[in-house]
Amino acid sequence: LLCGVPFAVKDMEDAQGLSTSYGSTVFKDKNIAENDSPQVARLKRAGGILIGKTNTPIFGSTALCHNRAFGTTRNPWDLSRTPGGSSGGSAAAVAARLLPIATAADGGGSIRIPA
Repeated sequence: LLCGVPFAVKDMEDAQGLSTSYGSTVFKDKNIAENDSPQVARLKRAGGILIGKTNTPIFGSTALCHNRAFGTTRNPWDLSRTPGGSSGGSAAAVAARLLPIATAADGGGSIRIPA
């Protein structure tokens, strides 16, 4: 279905061979995933090509997409702003047209806030 469409993964879920930092300096470059999360596995099976991870606040715990490990995610249309929510990195990547698809999760507004 996806036939080579690139996608990125929110840095709160595993993608085999990539670090899952949860936006934390403690896990940055250390927590290498041995397997894909179910969502990543499904996207790959559908023909998607994983190109990387997107930023998230530490442990997805705040409505501002900033952490000490990777810094602040900026809104690509207004760099004085940040996309809110823990899926802000995914929202910014898609808005900047870096790729057409990025994973996200919405436990407390993480997709709705950046939208």
